[in-house]
Order: sequence, then structure tokens, then C-alpha cells
Amino acid sequence: MKSRKLLLCSAPGRRRPHGRVAAVSMLLLFGLMGGPWAAQAEAQTPSSVTLSDLLDRIGAASPELRRAEGLVEASRERVAPAGALPDPMLTAGFMNVPVPTFDLEGGGMSMAVLELGQRFPARGVRVVRTRIANARVEEAAHRRDDVALSLRIGAAEHYAEILFIDETIDVLVGMQGFLEELAELARIRFSEGAATQADVVRTLTEITRIDERVSELRGARSRAEAGLSAMFDAPLPPGFAAQLPEGWARLRLIPVTSEGFTRVLPESMPETALPPLSELLDRATREHPGLLAADAAVAVMEAQVELADRERRPDVAVMVGYGVRQGMDDVWSATVSVGLPVFGGRKQEPLVRAASHDLAAEREEARSARAEQVALLTAAWSDLVRARERFHLVDRLVLPQATATVESALAGFRGGAAGASFLSVLDALLTLYTSEMERARAARDLTLALVRLEGATGSVPLLDLDP
Repeated sequence: MKSRKLLLCSAPGRRRPHGRVAAVSMLLLFGLMGGPWAAQAEAQTPSSVTLSDLLDRIGAASPELRRAEGLVEASRERVAPAGALPDPMLTAGFMNVPVPTFDLEGGGMSMAVLELGQRFPARGVRVVRTRIANARVEEAAHRRDDVALSLRIGAAEHYAEILFIDETIDVLVGMQGFLEELAELARIRFSEGAATQADVVRTLTEITRIDERVSELRGARSRAEAGLSAMFDAPLPPGFAAQLPEGWARLRLIPVTSEGFTRVLPESMPETALPPLSELLDRATREHPGLLAADAAVAVMEAQVELADRERRPDVAVMVGYGVRQGMDDVWSATVSVGLPVFGGRKQEPLVRAASHDLAAEREEARSARAEQVALLTAAWSDLVRARERFHLVDRLVLPQATATVESALAGFRGGAAGASFLSVLDALLTLYTSEMERARAARDLTLALVRLEGATGSVPLLDLDP
């Protein structure tokens, strides 16, 4: 069976360096310090690894997927032997040899014998065994596809986490640079008597907190890189530059209409071009490789029940022989042997009942898998709906308000308005930073919700993420 390919990405998008934090903070520094601030940090650009590159490499480099493919080939090799006849038996020996002389010429019935025998299974047994072997090939192929799907979904999740970490570090580093400038300004104003020691201490404290957070995030990025490397047979470039897929960037730009903010989970999201939830559920039950593998396992057990029933009938063995006698005519013989199922009540019948119980258990397993898949898909749909709402609120409402607050605090401080102070400007800027971090988390959650919805459906991509 042809493996499905998870295409979750497209050409890399351009990362925003520091978002509104950078723009507003630059405005703040220009206004407070009265001059241009043009410090440029030179850094070596790490090698880029796009999500499409990773997904293309999984099929060839994943040890887990190679193992699954090996199991498919092993199952396929068992098909021909399953329906083959048992090997014939060749017997050579002596019959009716007198004791103690062992003289083949001493008795008229003494002879050297050569016999050839063949056992024939009961009618239909070989056909059913072949059907079982083919069903196991199909099951192994679906299991392989399910492994491929899981690997691709896992790679996309790790990549989304790395993008979130990189975006967060960008915001933190940018904010840290601005806070260092503010701290220097606070020291200057403190020496002039225009600021307090608390202004300097507060700013330095925030810088230290950012140092701690950046260190934690770099450790989290290393762990995410290790998770990605575990899917391949070779390590990825350490500290590689992740690029936002253009499709994911476009997903962030799709607005939520006023009708989208409902208490009841909507059946469809027409503005996103996603199929309705009912269609996704139907597609999952028909196409998800995990469910197809469960159906194939049921088919295996159904054939096992039929095989157990047919094996209650005895096998037939046919044997032909040729005897060579000294001084007398040679002889030939033919025999037919049939097993007597005298222990059927203690042997064959229990095996039939056991196979029936196995079939019932496998059917319940398949039913449970379907119910679980429906629950996973519905949960992923709900997560996507709510993630879009949250991202829309943060990006379209919270961040503009935080930006306006910084601008207002800056204007009041520069104009000497009552209640306007250095710390009020700093607090407004930190509020904007917090909002920018919320936006990064909301973007990450939105991406993960789409990725998991595709994984729960089993047919990807749901959206045309390529340009």
C-alpha cells in the first residue's frame, strides 16, 4: 500500500525580528535619549533546515520507519509458504528381514523398500491460510503508514516548538538590549537627580530575569533538537535556523469573524477552507491508517476462526512404495491415511471457541480505536477553533492596546504629565513584552492544533499550505 505523505509546510517565511516590542522600544529610546540608536549585533547565521526538508528525510532516514517497512516485507514473504503443500516424505528401508541372520534372501517377504508420501490438508485450509497471510501483509502496511504519519506529525510538533522558542528568544534578546539602554539612561538620570535608585534596580532586575529565561529556552531548544534527531539516523545541525513555513504564516493571517466566537463548537470554519467536522470524521474512519490496521487485524481473526473450523476435518496422507525382493518379483504398494478426530471435544472444538473469543476481542479493539479516534479528532477541532480565537484576540486586540499604552506612557513622560514616570514607561514596555510572548504562544498553539487535527484525520494536508 502506498504510504501517505504528510505535507505540512511550504517555502520558508520571513521571521519577524522582535515584533512590536522592537518597533515601540526603538521609538521609546529615540524619545528618551534624544538621538539615534544604531547598534548592530553581528552574528553568524546558522544553517537553515526547513520543515519540508525534515519531512522528506523521514521516509529514508527514520530507523523506526525502516523497521516497519521490514515487517511489511517479512509478512509478504510468508504469503507463498502459507498456501503451499507440506513437504513430501521419502522413506527408504528394509522390511521383513529375518532375525538373527539378516539374510534378505532367506525369506520370501524380505525386501528393500522405497516409499514416497504426501499429506494433503483438509479442503479449503490452504486457501484460508493464504488469506490470513495476505491480511497480515495489509495490516503490516497500514501499521507502517501509521508509523510514518506519527513520525511526520511528531516532526511538525517539534519544529513548531523550535519556532516558538526562537521567536520567544528573539523577543527576549531584543527586550534585553532595550532594557540595558534604559538602565544606562536611569543611571545618568540618577546621577543628575532626575531619577531614583529604584529605577536602576528595577531595570537591572528585569535584565537578570530575561537572562534566566533565555538560558531556560536554549535548554528547551536543545531538547527539541534532540527529539527531532531521534527520528533520523544522523544528527541535525546543532542550533540550526528554523524557518516559518509560509502556509503556517498564512494560517495566522486568517481572521476570526464575529460569528466564530460562539459557545457551541462550530461544525465548520468556512473562512479557513477546512472541510466540516462531519466530513473529517468520515474521512478519518475511512482513511486513517491506524483504523485501517485495526480493520485488517479483524480480518485476520475472522480468517483464523474459519481456519480453526476447517482444521477440525482430518488431513489425508497418500503414500506409494516400491519393494525389491531377491529372487522374486518386485512389489509396489499404495496407502491412504486419514486422521481420526476422536479427541475433537478436547482439542479441535476448544480451538474453534478460542479463535471466536479472539475475534470478538479484536472487534471490540477496533470499535474502541474508532471511538478514541473520534474523540481525538473532535478535541483537535475544538483546540483549533479556540486557538484561532485566542490568537485573533491577542494579535488584533491585546497587542494594539499594549502598543498604545506604551506610546501614551512615553508621551506623558516626555511631556511631564502628572503621574508619568520612568517606571510607568518601563511597566508599559514590560506589558507589551508580555503581550508579545502571549502572541508567540498563541501562534504555537494554533499551529499545533492544525498539525494534530491532520494527524487525527489521517489524510494530510487538510489545508493547502503550499503557495
